[in-house]
Amino acid sequence: MWLELQARTDGHLADGASTLHTRRWLKLLGRTDGHLEDGASLLHTRRRLELQVGADGHLEDGGSTLHTQRWLELQAGADGHLEDGASTLHTRRWLELLGRTDGHLEDGASPLHTRRQLELQAGAEGHLANGASPLHTQRWLELQARTDGHLADGASTLHTRRWLELQARTDGHLEDGGSTLHTQRWLVLQAGGTLTPGRWSITAAYMEAASTAGGDRETPGG
Repeated sequence: MWLELQARTDGHLADGASTLHTRRWLKLLGRTDGHLEDGASLLHTRRRLELQVGADGHLEDGGSTLHTQRWLELQAGADGHLEDGASTLHTRRWLELLGRTDGHLEDGASPLHTRRQLELQAGAEGHLANGASPLHTQRWLELQARTDGHLADGASTLHTRRWLELQARTDGHLEDGGSTLHTQRWLVLQAGGTLTPGRWSITAAYMEAASTAGGDRETPGG
C-alpha cells in the first residue's frame, strides 16, 4: 500500500540503502520528465524516449547519451549537432543542411567540410578553419585579392599578383610574417615617382621629400 501511495505523489521510494520503483512509478515518471534515478543507474521507459525526442531529444544517463533515430532526424532539422560526450554524430542530412548555412562541422578532433561549404565560404569570407590549417579555394584567393588581399593560413601568408598591385595603390606594404615584400610599383610610388631600375635604394627625390616632411623613413633595403 505504501509503495502504491508513494507512486501517486513523487513516485520516489527511499528506504536507505536502495530505491525501489513500482511499475506504476515507472509509468508515472514516463509521463512527466521520464527520468528515473536509482543511484547507480538511470532507467528510461520507451515512453520517456518518445517524450524527450518530442522536446530536445537529448537523453543523458551519466556515462553516455542515447539518441533515437527520431532525434537524429529532429536535430538535423534544427542545428543538426549531436553531442554525446566523446564524439559527435552527423547525419547525411546534417552535412547537407550545414553546407547550406555555415557548413562547419565540429566533431572534436576535426571538422568536416562539404564541397558545398568550400564553395559557400569562398563566396563569403572564404576562410575555412579546421584546426591545423585553413583551406583556400582559388575563388577565395581571387575574392580576397579584391578586398584586403590578405590570406592567413597560419604558417604563411599568400598573396596573389592582383593583391600586390592592389596594395601598391594604397599603403603598398605587404606583410607575410617573416618579411615584407614591396612591388616595383610600390618602390616607385614611395620614391615620389622615380626609381633606379633594379635597386632597392631610395632616390634623391624621395630623400628630399622625406626631409621636407620633417621625418625619417627607413630604406626598403640595401
